[in-house]
Amino acid sequence: MLHRFRFALLLVVAALGLVVMPASPASAHFDLAKSKPANGATVSGPLTEIRLVFTRVGEPVGSGFEFFDDTGRSVPAVADTPDDGTTWVVRPQTDIASGEVGLAWKLAAPDGHPKSGTITVTVAPPSR
Repeated sequence: MLHRFRFALLLVVAALGLVVMPASPASAHFDLAKSKPANGATVSGPLTEIRLVFTRVGEPVGSGFEFFDDTGRSVPAVADTPDDGTTWVVRPQTDIASGEVGLAWKLAAPDGHPKSGTITVTVAPPSR
């Protein structure tokens, strides 16, 4: 009887392990969680920054972050992180008054694999 109980308990523990194990890698996945302004948003100009929040800490790869104006030209930018790499604040060196703006980003995940993406925001001229 005790042998059967141990065997049943072992089966329950093994089944729980199979259910819980696949969730671990998903929770550790590195990706963009949100941006402010949000991708596709229209904001009143000038645009002074885009804030990116990731699911885990990341490090810039290569140029890391690059702004593009509505003509496709690169706009010099600076980036800093207030929390050691989960949040990145990217600021164009010149405020962008209007037009469609793209922010390309590329960061290395904690496991070293690079991840990249683009945020697009439309900047409406400030109302007078």
